[in-house]
Amino acid sequence: MMCNLLACDVLLVGSSVARGQAAPSGKGWGELLAKELRNKYGFQMVNAAIPGTDTTATLQAMKVRALPDSVVDDAEVRLLRLMCAIEALRLQTATAVAFFSKLGCECAVASLACTESVTMNVHVCPQMPSLLWQVALKTCKPCAVVIGLSLANEGLFLARDVSEIDRVRDRFLDGMQKLAETAQASGAMPVIGGVYPNDFYEPVHAQTLRSVEATMRGWTTSRGWKYISFLSALDDGEGRWQRGLSADPSHPNEEGHKAMFDAIDISLFDELVKRT
Repeated sequence: MMCNLLACDVLLVGSSVARGQAAPSGKGWGELLAKELRNKYGFQMVNAAIPGTDTTATLQAMKVRALPDSVVDDAEVRLLRLMCAIEALRLQTATAVAFFSKLGCECAVASLACTESVTMNVHVCPQMPSLLWQVALKTCKPCAVVIGLSLANEGLFLARDVSEIDRVRDRFLDGMQKLAETAQASGAMPVIGGVYPNDFYEPVHAQTLRSVEATMRGWTTSRGWKYISFLSALDDGEGRWQRGLSADPSHPNEEGHKAMFDAIDISLFDELVKRT
């Protein structure tokens, strides 16, 4: 079956855990979610998570550049043709670089892979996330955007005094709200991915995890956004991974990714059936 980027119903943005790092191919929680959405609803999901990113970088990436409509439309058409013409094959680097150069993105390396779950793997210049968002939100018009980011990438594990920890917490919460608002403004349903452990966290960081978890969960009532709670399925009670669920201090292993997927209430996506 040919991939069709126009069929993107759900967009996943986030960092390395959402990307599926440390899990075997096809076993990351994002990939498992993509399969479940396809099997249950027939939805297609694009995974545009970028390892190492945080809320600030993701917000910057979501700012659409002021390109002439003729250039943007031509670029979108070319991307759609490339994605639809190649089934489960990796583009040649020269082809991808030439394409992205048309958008003014000075890429050193660009690699796109179109897989069964319409997953995009990208290693590019700093402008690439903004291109992914621009094409995905403008062309695909996803009905839902799942946001999966990490407090560790915000620098929580490096924060030691209370004021510094509070600044990290507030920046993360503010960024997550703005990301959800941006997704909602595009017409998509925001789905907030909750916080998760890190083995570098100390007890004071664990308190912050629980505080952030409670605040974001409250958005389901105050903002009407959907929320995925990962923490209770992964946390050892002290902000660190439960035994047997981590591949390294920052990433879950295959079992950890499966636990994250199992924590997702798939019925969160039921209302999308009315939109598609």
